Amino acid sequence: METRLLGLTAPGFHISTVPIKIKPSEFHEDFSIWKFRPEVDLQSIYSILLLIEEPTEGAWLEYMDGDKKRLKQWEYGTFHMFRGSMRHRIASYYTKLGEHRITLQCHYFHDKVDNVNWVYF
Repeated sequence: METRLLGLTAPGFHISTVPIKIKPSEFHEDFSIWKFRPEVDLQSIYSILLLIEEPTEGAWLEYMDGDKKRLKQWEYGTFHMFRGSMRHRIASYYTKLGEHRITLQCHYFHDKVDNVNWVYF
């Protein structure tokens, strides 16, 4: 099996380094790859996150479980992976002076035809 990262932006760091209050954005799915590769099986798309540094209150994901909103706390130093079809958004948070919220975020799908793993941002 081969793994490729070609023609797409490299996985990215999301960094908050100043005192800031983040309000939640709209819920979304991670299907942006469809703009470039409409043949991709939506069920093969996953989102991946690694929490590198968190503010005092922690780092959270808000997601929909049926018609209910739920929170998932990111665990420091752990890769978290969830289906791209899960409706989600960053949960609101606040960083104090001297605190940071740093995550590495990327997406993945498996191309069954060519037996290739793709990682993209």
